[in-house]
Amino acid sequence: MRKSKKIISLVLTFVMMLAIFVPALTNAADGQKTKVIIHKILMKDENALKNHNDDNKNPKYDGNQINNITNYFGEGSKEIAGVAFDIYKEGDEGIQGDNAIFGGVADSTKKYKKVGDTVLTKANGAEFKDLENGTYIIVENREKTTYVGENGKSLSNTKAVPAKITLPMTLSDGSGYFNNADKPLHLYPKNTESGKPEIEKKLGENAPVVDGSIKVGDTIPYEVTTTVKAGSTYKTLAWGDKVSAGLTFNKDVTITADNGVTLQKNTDYTIDETDDGFMLKLTDAGLLKVSKVTAPDNPQLPIQGQNKDLKITLKYSATVNNKAVVENPLDNTVTLHYGNNKSFVPEPGDNNPPPVKPKNKEIKVSKSFITGDASHSQLQWPDNLEITFVLKVYNPDTNKWDDTGKTIKLTKNKVTDSFKDLDENKVYKVVEKEVKGWVPNYSLDSEGNLIIKNKKNDNPPPITPDPVVVRTYGKKFVKVDKSQQDKTLSGAKFYVMNENKDKYLALKDDSQLATEQKAYTDAQDAYLKAVKDNAANKDELKTKRDAAYKAMKIQWKWVEKSEVAKAYVLISDENGKFEITGLAKGSYYLEEFKAPDGYTLPQGDARYTKFEVGTGTYAQEALKINNVKVTIPQTGGMGAVIVVLCGLAIVGVGFAIKKKINA
Repeated sequence: MRKSKKIISLVLTFVMMLAIFVPALTNAADGQKTKVIIHKILMKDENALKNHNDDNKNPKYDGNQINNITNYFGEGSKEIAGVAFDIYKEGDEGIQGDNAIFGGVADSTKKYKKVGDTVLTKANGAEFKDLENGTYIIVENREKTTYVGENGKSLSNTKAVPAKITLPMTLSDGSGYFNNADKPLHLYPKNTESGKPEIEKKLGENAPVVDGSIKVGDTIPYEVTTTVKAGSTYKTLAWGDKVSAGLTFNKDVTITADNGVTLQKNTDYTIDETDDGFMLKLTDAGLLKVSKVTAPDNPQLPIQGQNKDLKITLKYSATVNNKAVVENPLDNTVTLHYGNNKSFVPEPGDNNPPPVKPKNKEIKVSKSFITGDASHSQLQWPDNLEITFVLKVYNPDTNKWDDTGKTIKLTKNKVTDSFKDLDENKVYKVVEKEVKGWVPNYSLDSEGNLIIKNKKNDNPPPITPDPVVVRTYGKKFVKVDKSQQDKTLSGAKFYVMNENKDKYLALKDDSQLATEQKAYTDAQDAYLKAVKDNAANKDELKTKRDAAYKAMKIQWKWVEKSEVAKAYVLISDENGKFEITGLAKGSYYLEEFKAPDGYTLPQGDARYTKFEVGTGTYAQEALKINNVKVTIPQTGGMGAVIVVLCGLAIVGVGFAIKKKINA
């Protein structure tokens, strides 16, 4: 009995001592602060992500740092920088736990408030210090993530994030807690990548293009197909197109998608349209429709999708206008902006270098840096950054842009330079070599100098496919005396016919076109009459004629022979010259219907002159069109005798008739 009492006494003593020390330990935990280091692991592929399991690892993950990433997570895995994370603490205020950003790991009845600033992972993770005890949700912030994978890939499916943790957390050996000093808690959320979108631009159906050539007035349809890859989710999808001079955008963009997705204007996308292009952006509603198809089938993600590709198609058109220079490229492409940084504002001209013609045999280039948001605030040239610019030249034989081998380099201490000794008859492009984190915006100033502003961009580089290039052709002519080839003739009038000689070239039906055509014809006729009469105001009339020609917005179509009244008229000027431009490559005919004063109009097949247009034809020597002068037979010749005899016979017959009547 005495022994039992002694044992009970010892137990009571131990319980009393425990009661003293446990509160002390609890108080120590209550004052605990913890540093959490988040390491973003990129897995090789979806299978590696799906099959990775901490349970089959030895040693197992226990909250401490993993020293060999490849051994633990598998071949091809690696830690990556530039991924943004936020931490939310459970409390009395903040975002409700059923919000989609928490991926279902939070208590839907609780609220969670963001702690501190968003943190980007570095090569050795992202640190969150001084976290007090409590329950936290760790969320990946795609919008502020700057990571861009090889070839423009972006982060896709995820594992172990969003994640819920409760601090303090006990060390695996039971010796205490992870802390804010020498024992930080290491977390390893994992991701895979999805491929960058694929984009292609091509001519649309029934494009009036033959061997890359068109005529002024033709409407050129374009079709842009974009495939958003399975596993992708984006906060930005936008398409921009800026057509080159010589094309007028028709403001007729349509957008469609497969997999049952319908995109409505103003609800799912917005579009800004001008005469030289457009910018189409998906809204949050439109992006959500896309993501519900393409996002991973993962309930932990804010958007659970079907993990399918989605094809989006844009269709629109441009009309070839009178600014189209013969045989110069009418260059047109589109740029796709994608990513999760919503602050970047895409614009026409981004990543879209325009065709440029040299002035004084040079092209001047100026470079600056601005923010990528709407403010476009000026930025300093980044230190130790050298940018290379490549010069390309248009090759009319291949309808492609060739590398000239010429480059210039600009730096902080040299922000302008020029490409020199260039051919002023050729067309060039200046292309900036890619600079990570920046998007070049190209424009031309009033002097034709190239201005390139690099815009800060945390999204993947925009994608610009090869341009669609078309061009027009032309031919020059000169009207001459057949017997005196150096004598040019003015006032001859012609129609242009197609190769089959069954249609005439005419202006498109438009009251303004008709008015401008009549103004030009009247001005030309008035000027030619003034030259013939040597009028004092001929120079003034020439100026008016030239102005009327420039104002004439030529746009071609073909009309039937029965509609000859609508046919366009070419008139040889004071030097016998005239020309036709804005034609597609092919064979044509001139039909002369009025000869110069004092010359005979050719008859039969002689009225028609066949000509070809194509590469180099406009630069060739003008094709001579001959006329024969009307002549009176020489005095004393046989012709004169015949004329006299005929006259005498007529007179004789007249006298005989008169005599008979009088009788």
